Amino acid sequence: MLRDRRFSIELSKILRRMIPLRQVECVELMLSANNLTVAYARALQSVSTPDQLVGRAKQKRKNNGVTQEQMAKMEREMSNVQTQYKLAEQSYGEDMLNFVLTRGYVSKLLENSRVLRFLEQRHAHVVAQFKILVQTASQEL
Repeated sequence: MLRDRRFSIELSKILRRMIPLRQVECVELMLSANNLTVAYARALQSVSTPDQLVGRAKQKRKNNGVTQEQMAKMEREMSNVQTQYKLAEQSYGEDMLNFVLTRGYVSKLLENSRVLRFLEQRHAHVVAQFKILVQTASQEL
């Protein structure tokens, strides 16, 4: 996964302190966030459970003044964020396709003079929003 990427050697050292399954999870998270930094890897390591760590990393696990309750809460929140991120990532393609199709349809509606006149007479505020949608979408795509 990291073959064609540049990253710090320190990142490899941090990943080696985790079991292989956790390594893959962390690399996927870092790649999807486009964040291959040592700081992010350390953060992911710090929220890893002891059973996801290897050897001395289990023993050296520092809490840095964080109580077990706070650590458990952070782990739950991190897990929740990871799940939400993966769901958003999965639906992004479909959402983008729907957006492009909708933009095209609205653009065609606005090109039709009869439809445009009707909308301007009865729903001027909607026409203004449609025009903004089409202009913004054209700039982004």
